[in-house]
Amino acid sequence: MKHAAIFVEGYQDRAFINQWLELHGLTRALKQPGKGIFVKVIPSGSELWLLPTEGTSGLSVVFGDFVAARGSDFDQYLVANDSDLLSAPEAERRITESLRGRLPAGSTLSVSCWEPRLESVIEQGLRETHPERFPAIDHFLNNRVAPPRVTGKEAVHSFCAGWRPDSFGDTFYGDVLREPAQRASIQARMPQLVSHLTRLISR
Repeated sequence: MKHAAIFVEGYQDRAFINQWLELHGLTRALKQPGKGIFVKVIPSGSELWLLPTEGTSGLSVVFGDFVAARGSDFDQYLVANDSDLLSAPEAERRITESLRGRLPAGSTLSVSCWEPRLESVIEQGLRETHPERFPAIDHFLNNRVAPPRVTGKEAVHSFCAGWRPDSFGDTFYGDVLREPAQRASIQARMPQLVSHLTRLISR
């Protein structure tokens, strides 16, 4: 039986997709095949591996090493990344091109990029679901003394500190999906990724 693997940039992305998979009935296997790797078991008995790559720059190395070590056991690969300064289609094209020569024979690769980054998609969903909370967040962010450079994570982390402090850190990226209204709003902004994940858990 062949398995599938999902490559993400970091632990926050892993927490987000891991929670989505758990909400759709996938349990985490007891095996620990490597640092930071989560393994989920789908109903067919096939495994779905979730691997952080420590940033976009680490993708080619992590992907190549994984395929060299375990490629014969896997037939489907999904990469979920930020598009950052690129449009999502262009970011997806570049990732596909960079990995084309590393793909094992008989396997398939799918790429889905959130635009411009996961935090932005979550922020849009939270603003739609809880519009009454964001004036306080915007006021705080706009009135900081000597603010650091903008990262795009400020609003979601401020939301976490203000309303979900018990889930602070990577856990918050999974926590945002537990509330049905938030989950629906966020998912609506990433139909391509949802389609890819739905296909993988239906293997």
